[in-house]
Formats: sequence, C-alpha cells, structure tokens
Amino acid sequence: MRFALFLLLACGDGPNKTTVRGEPTLETFESKMCACRDAACAKAVVVEMAAWSKKVKAVRDNLEDTAKTMQRYNACMASASRKR
Repeated sequence: MRFALFLLLACGDGPNKTTVRGEPTLETFESKMCACRDAACAKAVVVEMAAWSKKVKAVRDNLEDTAKTMQRYNACMASASRKR
C-alpha cells in the first residue's frame, strides 16, 4: 500500500507550496497525517489524500523530496494506525 501511495503522490507542487488554485500539496497531507492520534484520523487522511491525488496533474520535479515526505507520512500513518 505504501508504494502505491508513493506512486499516486509523485506529483503536485514542490515542498511547502500550494497550487495556484490554493489546493493542498503532498506536504499538507503529511502534516495532517502526523497530527493524527488514532486509526480513525489516519484513515480519514488516507481517503482525503486519495481523492486529492485523482485531481493532481502536475509532475513533481524532485522525487527525492517526494520520497522523504512519503517516508514521514508513512511513519506517521503507521504510528496512528496502531492507536485505537
């Protein structure tokens, strides 16, 4: 699942930026996930990010930054998912 999320999210604006239309970025979802304190919150962020990833069209320039962001996102998701 983590690899699939990485592939889905390898697009969007660069780190800490929003799109022209003010839409969230990958980093927005990383922050949301890391704020989660339980599995229900983590699941809600995953659902929201999946819907967002279907709308994103731009390709990220720096895949290394994307990989680091997704590593942090996945670590936070794992931690929140263990808590009920």
